[in-house]
Order: sequence, then C-alpha cells, then structure tokens
Amino acid sequence: EDACGPAALSESRRRSILRLMTVTLFVVAGAIHYQTPMLGALALEFGATAPGWVASCTFGGFLVGMLFVVPLGDRYDRRKLILWHYLGLIIALLAAALAPSLALLSLACVGIGLGSSLGQNVVPMTAEYSPAENRARTLGTVLMGMFFGILFARLSGGLIAASLGWRWSFVLAALLCLLL
Repeated sequence: EDACGPAALSESRRRSILRLMTVTLFVVAGAIHYQTPMLGALALEFGATAPGWVASCTFGGFLVGMLFVVPLGDRYDRRKLILWHYLGLIIALLAAALAPSLALLSLACVGIGLGSSLGQNVVPMTAEYSPAENRARTLGTVLMGMFFGILFARLSGGLIAASLGWRWSFVLAALLCLLL
C-alpha cells in the first residue's frame, strides 16, 4: 500500500486534499475558457478576421490531452502526472501572455488545452480519495468546482481583457495556478 495513498491519510488530511482538488478543477477548467470572451480584442491587436482559431486550438489541445495524455494516469502515478501537467499549463499560459503573433498565441493555446486536460485525472483521483459512503457527493462537489471555474473564466476573461488588456487574463490565470 502506498504510504501517501488515500488509505494512509487522516480524515482531516483527506478533506484538505479533496478541497484542493475542487479548487484545482476550478482553476484548470477556467484556463481553457478565458480566451473566448476576448476574441474581439485579439482580432483588434493582431488584425485578424478569424481569431476563433485561438479557441479552436485550445480545445484541440484539450482533445489531444484527453486522447493521449489522460490515459497515462492508468499507467503512471497520477499525482506526478498532474504536477507535470500543471507545470506545462503554467508555461503555456505565460507563453500565451507573451505571444507576439496570432500563430504563436494559437500554439500556446494548444499547450493550454493539453495542460487543462489534467482535470480529467483529478476526477478519478477524487474517487480514490473519497470514502465509499460519500463518493457521489464528493465527486459532485469537485465537478461543481469545475463548472464554476468555467463560468468564472467566461466572465472574468472579458472583464480583465476590457480593463487591463487580454494578456493579463493569461498572466492572472498562471498566477492562480501558481497559488495552488
């Protein structure tokens, strides 16, 4: 049995980890949605007529992550995989904030999508850390964090882009990730 695994944890430690997973899903799910409300600002800055490719690249990266990276959680330590995903997400968010062109922004957004797929390894890990009698409620709570993260990103992405500039949406998303 794993000395750091769910069975070895006290109840208070297990609850802390589950809260962390909820907040993680909030932050990660939001990362792929910040750019949607700022497509107009991207079009203005880059003189693009079809900035929707940025969102398409983000979701394409998420799909690639779902198909090829998330299944690695069944073969390797999910905790380490999540940490590597998280590091990649932070790097991709900062690369997006610094992107000098729409093409490089789109490439960074593929990385954001890949990194954001880490949430799909958090969900089964949540089930592992949840006592059987509370598993459904705990999964519901963690998934609620994900949906609130999506709503938060849709609202804040536009507000941040309008008040500070679109690049700050990515910087602040990276800072949220770093706070965890």
